[in-house]
Amino acid sequence: MAWAWVRPADPALLQGRPLLDLGTGDGATIRRLAGLAVGLDRSAQALRTAGGGRLVRGVAEDQPFADGSFSVVVAGDLFHHLDDAALGRTLEEIRRVLRPDGRLLAWWYERASRGGPDAPMHPRPFAVVDAIAAAKGFATDRLALEFTIEPAPATVGLIAEPN
Repeated sequence: MAWAWVRPADPALLQGRPLLDLGTGDGATIRRLAGLAVGLDRSAQALRTAGGGRLVRGVAEDQPFADGSFSVVVAGDLFHHLDDAALGRTLEEIRRVLRPDGRLLAWWYERASRGGPDAPMHPRPFAVVDAIAAAKGFATDRLALEFTIEPAPATVGLIAEPN
């Protein structure tokens, strides 16, 4: 599985189905995840570019899925685009759509990496996201990441399960 930026060191973490690719963007993740994967993004343009899989237009803070719909939620390169309030709502929604034995895999920029109109506005250290996730009912652990492009952005991640 070749990813553009970063991936979990243990690909088995992505094998649960159904899987939600939250903030699917250009579809780089969902195209590599065969089977029952759903991609959600707020951008119609991104979804047109993404192709493949089941794609849904919507926002991470108010997901159009039933409670307990997914075994795995992947939020790759999403959290650094959300302010603290939106991140809190997104984590509440992730917890709602996850099955009780499900898991969240997320990675985000720890520090600012580039400028421009699409640059991540809210990079955060692990401890900040860990505290928000814990307050929203998750038990978290640091996620081992593999970087595939050098120099890689300052990226951190977590694995979280509902308490």
